[in-house]
Amino acid sequence: MDRWLPILALVVGFGVTALLGVWMVPFLHKLKFGQTILDIGPKWHKNKQGTPTMGGIMIAAGVLLSTGVAFAASAAASGALWGETADGYRMILLLAGLGLAFGTGFIGFIDDYIKVVKKRNLGLTARQKTMLQLLVAAAYLLTLRLGGMESTWIPFLGDVDVMSGWGLLFWPVALVFIYGFTNAVNLTDGIDGLAASVTLVVATFFILAA
Repeated sequence: MDRWLPILALVVGFGVTALLGVWMVPFLHKLKFGQTILDIGPKWHKNKQGTPTMGGIMIAAGVLLSTGVAFAASAAASGALWGETADGYRMILLLAGLGLAFGTGFIGFIDDYIKVVKKRNLGLTARQKTMLQLLVAAAYLLTLRLGGMESTWIPFLGDVDVMSGWGLLFWPVALVFIYGFTNAVNLTDGIDGLAASVTLVVATFFILAA
C-alpha cells in the first residue's frame, strides 16, 4: 500500500487544486483581485494586468487534503489510526513539514493581499519577507531538534550526526537552503510575480525527488 500513497496524494492534490481553480479564478476576477504589473518589464507584460493572484490558496488546499487522504488511507491499510500516530517523531516530521509549508504560504498570502489592496506589485519589502521567512524556517528546524532529531541522511554521505562536529553545520546550511528554496521561483521569474510556468518546472522536480 505504501508505494501507492504518493500516487494517491498526487491525484488528490491535482484534482483538488484543478477543481478549485474552476471556481476560484472567476471568483477572484469578480473581486478584482488581480496582479499589478511592474513597469520595468517588456510592454507585452502589461497584457497580464489584472491576472488573478492568490492562486497559492488552491495549492495549499491541495497539499492539505492530499496529505489527509494519504494519511487516512495508510491508517486504514494498517487497520488502526493509532498505528499512524504512535510514532511521535514521524508525526513531528509530518506536522513540522506542514507548518513550514503553510507558514511560508501565509507570508505569500500577506504579500499578495498587500499587492491587491495597495494596487502595487511590490507587496512586502525584501527585508520584511526575509525576516518572516527566516523566522518560519528557524521555527521548523527548532521543532525538528526539540522533537528528537539527532541525525539526517544526506546523499553520498549517508547518515550524518547533526549534534556534533562538522555535522552542526547542517542547521545554518538548512536555514539558508530553506530560505533559498522558498524564494527560488519568484526570483527566477523576477518581473511580474505570475510564476505559474516556473512553478511547474520546480514542482516537477519535487515530484521526481519525492
